[in-house]
Amino acid sequence: ALLSGISEPAMPQNLLHDALKKEEYRTTLNVLEVHPDLAKEPDAHGWFPLRWALLTHRVPTAIALAVLAAHPDAAKEPTRGGRLPLHCALLNRVPEAVILAVLGAYPGAAHERMVYPARFVSFEGFPLACAIHLGAPEAVTLSVLSAYPGAAKELVCGPHGCVYPLSLALLPPRSSDKVIAAMLEEHAPYGIVAVAAGYAAQSSLRGLFGLVEAGGTTLRDFYSASAEIAKAGAYGLHDPFIRSHREVLFCLEAVSNSQDNA
Repeated sequence: ALLSGISEPAMPQNLLHDALKKEEYRTTLNVLEVHPDLAKEPDAHGWFPLRWALLTHRVPTAIALAVLAAHPDAAKEPTRGGRLPLHCALLNRVPEAVILAVLGAYPGAAHERMVYPARFVSFEGFPLACAIHLGAPEAVTLSVLSAYPGAAKELVCGPHGCVYPLSLALLPPRSSDKVIAAMLEEHAPYGIVAVAAGYAAQSSLRGLFGLVEAGGTTLRDFYSASAEIAKAGAYGLHDPFIRSHREVLFCLEAVSNSQDNA
């Protein structure tokens, strides 16, 4: 049938696709029990049943895990548009245990770039940036970072420029301290200055002084990192926390004064 010149999408090709599409989860389990091999069949769009299971945050954890267990290799299969199951799981905010299981089935997905919507515009980056941007659970973000630590140094780009994932982690809703600490470890010296300038922008000298104390970071580390970024020119140009060298220097001066008065 045609509607305004656009053809209707083809119906799923087997009972498992159909049950998942209709969110008939009791039927899904019954079909899996009798015909587990149906989990290995793509539909007319090239979607495996796992992709249908990750289409909504309403999917029960047991259902999605059962579909994944029936065909773990489906976690490696992209859609025709290039989106992997991990990408879909993050975007659709499926249960935490499901995202972790999909990542565990194919950790390589953390190395694959993706386009995702956030704050009404589209961004392009790695799953780490998506997890931070969309407020994924702490365990998910840390696991995605562990699967590809290099993503901490990869820019995420939107219509107004590019930033680093650590800067996203510092924006509201702020990521957990564990996530920020892990990102900082992976992306120094940039990370040191991003966190420093972030605290300065929030006028949170106590938080910055705490960072220095807890991490054993010295003022020399801050100054060295600041100088490196200043020399790099466009490095961090669009970053909300490194808009000017003066802001970073203000932050360093404040820490120095705090230490002198301690």
